[in-house]
Amino acid sequence: MEKQAMTKVQKLPVPQAVDIQTDGDPHSDNLQSAARYVQGLRDEVATMHARNMDLERDNNMLYSEVQCLKLQLEAERTERRHYHQYATSVTTSFDVVVRVIEDALARAVQHARAPDDGKGAPEIKMPDNLQKWLSRGQIDEPESAQQAAE
Repeated sequence: MEKQAMTKVQKLPVPQAVDIQTDGDPHSDNLQSAARYVQGLRDEVATMHARNMDLERDNNMLYSEVQCLKLQLEAERTERRHYHQYATSVTTSFDVVVRVIEDALARAVQHARAPDDGKGAPEIKMPDNLQKWLSRGQIDEPESAQQAAE
């Protein structure tokens, strides 16, 4: 609303320098002084009007810059949220892998400490969530435990 009110400025006609004839009138000096003062006020109004127009132009430029920066900030916040969700997903996946490795190591230690009954190594069932994760193609699944041992 302020912007609309400020943009409509009425220009006053600015007369050229006033030359008042002094025909012995006792008030002629006062009239000339007043005319110069009015001319100075008109010049000041014109200067202030030009300055006001410059400030309005600068204000509009700064307003549009602020709007652009707000849009850029929102885009960067969205990008940050996306990468945060991605990092959370990766962390969760690594947590699953760590648990599987710890479980496999615990079973291996348990098997190593158990007396040998001639059956060989027991089959280790892969957890369902790791199986789903591997089926999405996140990492290459080893073909078999025997080929990995070779």
